[in-house]
Amino acid sequence: MKYAVQLADIAIRAYNTTTIDPVLLLLQPVLTKIAVKIKPDDALDNVGMLLDDSDPERLDAILQLLRLKVDHRDLRVYQSETGRGSWKRAKIEEEQ
Repeated sequence: MKYAVQLADIAIRAYNTTTIDPVLLLLQPVLTKIAVKIKPDDALDNVGMLLDDSDPERLDAILQLLRLKVDHRDLRVYQSETGRGSWKRAKIEEEQ
């Protein structure tokens, strides 16, 4: 499973803070420089930044923390089987 974070949400968090945002610090190790189109329309916020899945355990831990501590409307995370399309809002399940 591939994951991407809405670029607009990242930009808003970076712009609206006068201190270092802990969410951005948490995302920094897995945030890549690869942009993906997460919505098929020409919406202003249709771009997401792909998350690095080379260490699945680390990525899962970060996603779990985000699920617990950040409102899903403040940081939209998407998932795709291939990472090349069919992006849907991520359903991050609690680890058993």
